Amino acid sequence: MIAAFREESYQGDVWRLMNNDVMAPSTDLRPALEQLFIPALVVAGRQDPCDPSMQYEIHLAVKNPSLMILERCGYFAWLEQPDALYSAIRQFLSRL
Repeated sequence: MIAAFREESYQGDVWRLMNNDVMAPSTDLRPALEQLFIPALVVAGRQDPCDPSMQYEIHLAVKNPSLMILERCGYFAWLEQPDALYSAIRQFLSRL
């Protein structure tokens, strides 16, 4: 599946613009997340280049969280660890 990611599918300018906005030093989504009162599954790959501590911060901010850290997994959990990801989703949904 990773072979499906082709160079022409990646838009560097779009990625940089999104990161400039979302990752700006003044951007803090935690206050909005603290207003989220529904069950939330937060998934992170242990080897994600976006530090998994970010997902841990999300986990701390929401009121009814579940956190799953996938081992031997980077940013694309559905490609790198699909069985573990879908198992975590099924477990989460079965508790609702």
